[in-house]
Amino acid sequence: MSQPAPSRLPHRLMAAIMVLGALGSAGAVTGHLRMVRLESAVDAMELEREQASRLLRTLLLAETSLHHYLTHDRMEGMRRFLDATALLETAQSQAARQRVLLDAAPGAVEKQALEDFVRHLLLVRHRLLSQPDMAIWLPDGEAERMAILAHAAVQRFVDDSRVWLQRETARLHLWQDGVLALVLGSALLAGVGLMLAWAMVRRAIARAETQEAALARRTEELQALLRMNETLQACQTRADVEQVVAHTAAQVLAGVPGSLYLYPAEQREMLERAAHWEGPPEGPAAMEALHCWGVKRGRTHLCGQGMGCSEAGCAGETLCLPVAARGELFGMLRFALPNALAEGPPGRHQRRIAEALADGVALSLANITLREKLRAEAMRDSLTGLYNRRFLEEIAPAFLRQVERRGADLCVALLDIDHFKQVNDGFGHAVGDAVLRRAAGLLHATLRRSDICCRYGGEEFLLLLPDCDIGAAFEKLEALRERVAELHESADTALPPITASFGLAQVPAGATSLEDSIRQADEALYAAKQSGRNRVVSAPLLARLRALQATAAPDRPGG
Repeated sequence: MSQPAPSRLPHRLMAAIMVLGALGSAGAVTGHLRMVRLESAVDAMELEREQASRLLRTLLLAETSLHHYLTHDRMEGMRRFLDATALLETAQSQAARQRVLLDAAPGAVEKQALEDFVRHLLLVRHRLLSQPDMAIWLPDGEAERMAILAHAAVQRFVDDSRVWLQRETARLHLWQDGVLALVLGSALLAGVGLMLAWAMVRRAIARAETQEAALARRTEELQALLRMNETLQACQTRADVEQVVAHTAAQVLAGVPGSLYLYPAEQREMLERAAHWEGPPEGPAAMEALHCWGVKRGRTHLCGQGMGCSEAGCAGETLCLPVAARGELFGMLRFALPNALAEGPPGRHQRRIAEALADGVALSLANITLREKLRAEAMRDSLTGLYNRRFLEEIAPAFLRQVERRGADLCVALLDIDHFKQVNDGFGHAVGDAVLRRAAGLLHATLRRSDICCRYGGEEFLLLLPDCDIGAAFEKLEALRERVAELHESADTALPPITASFGLAQVPAGATSLEDSIRQADEALYAAKQSGRNRVVSAPLLARLRALQATAAPDRPGG
């Protein structure tokens, strides 16, 4: 099952925050520039309004000063008039007057009156300075009308400027509030974005740490499996395999109880628990192989999915894995995997590790079985199935030490089929081979399990008889000689009458080699051949006969 796709909400939220932040920043910059321009316009209008107000005051001052001078004929009024009219000729007054004339608020009549009134005041000033005695004032009605209209024009401009300033000031405040809101909103969004980014970074770090820890565990598990495979390849016996598997399984599947079941030697019906790990043994000590579905199916089986192994003692959370390689089944691995029933990664990972363990164990057991088979084939004679001379050379030292530790007797005997060459020449090698196989079968059926029988070469067989003195060994060989003579009667196929000769010797206590005893048995066998065949001759008896012959022999002539 594929892992669910990660949610795109954090990414979309981050994108939205970035977009809103960019819009807020752009709005803040635009608002700031607009606010700067508005402030400049307000300042300029405030300056113009101030200049217009000053112009209005100058006009009023000039008018009142001139009226005071004309009515009271005082020089103080004339001086103030001249000073006021001098202000009308300054650049600021001219600019203010021009601004009033260009403004749309005053009417055309009022603008013309303002222009005429200023011109008249300047003309009066000029005349007062050049011709003080001339009539310098307009008729009372005309002067009053012109002054009123001029004052109205400037006042209307001032009032209109005041309204415009109030309106623009209110707009400026709105822009200031908007810019402040955008700045605060951008800051808030930036804070939210930073918090979200921090949370995402922390989650990414936690996820990376989790993945790193999981990778470290996977690496440790892989290294443990590699070490297990290397160690399994060096195992020589099943006991070595059992020890390695128990140690490795406890490492790679920590906390998971399990057991290794194997077929005992030469038995394919019962599985016996060979090893266990993680707590008390999991499952029964032995079970019938056919009660386990994993063995019957030849593949991994999980109990609790429709087919359980209740007869094999499996619970609902047991994983059974057959241990098989090269078409041969060696046993089964059982694990109590609580996570195996889950469909998520933990259960699948545990199953993969368990399968890797089973594969490694199966390959090692297959190699051990192959080595044992090759060794057995190298130690046995292909025709008779008995041990060969190589086996005797390898087993003899340990066999002698074992007999010595027990203080038991040990006899060695050589058996030779009489006139075997005549059987081959007269009846063919196939019959000769049949004679050898029948003789080997007779020896295997007659001798004890503790006895060792080897094909020593050609038609000769060597017997090692532990816990048997020379007398008991002689009686056993006599019975065996009689049964060999009856082989042609009990055979299913026609065999010629055959007999066998035996040479017997006892291995002395403390002997470290069989060579002397085999040589004595060979001499006794030769004596049995020379004395007519189909008989048993022991080395001690042969030694006594030779001693008697040497004692009874007459002296040589001239001796």
